[in-house]
Amino acid sequence: MLQFHELMAWTGSLLILIHAGFDFDAVIPRMAVFAMLVVVASGITGKYLLKQAKENLKERRAELIAKNLSPDEIEKELFALSLIADKMQMWRTVHIPLTVIFAAFALLHIITILLFWRW
Repeated sequence: MLQFHELMAWTGSLLILIHAGFDFDAVIPRMAVFAMLVVVASGITGKYLLKQAKENLKERRAELIAKNLSPDEIEKELFALSLIADKMQMWRTVHIPLTVIFAAFALLHIITILLFWRW
């Protein structure tokens, strides 16, 4: 599901940049594209942080198994590290509001186009 989300985000971002034509004459489209770029940067950052946290947990588990610790001892050791990984997932508390801001700017752009279009 995350890979689908990433694919759609990259595709949508590319389509928005093509739609904008790299010509930002108006304020709202400029703000929407800026918000989109911030959301994309946030998503890339979050993906990197989560990947690093998962890799750290796997490495630590392998180290503990190599030390011949019991499964209970391994789980106790990894519990503290998993809390750190959970905290790293909290980047969503930033990513989701940024996404909502971007969606609001995009919606505002669409509404203003419909209102001021010379029908």
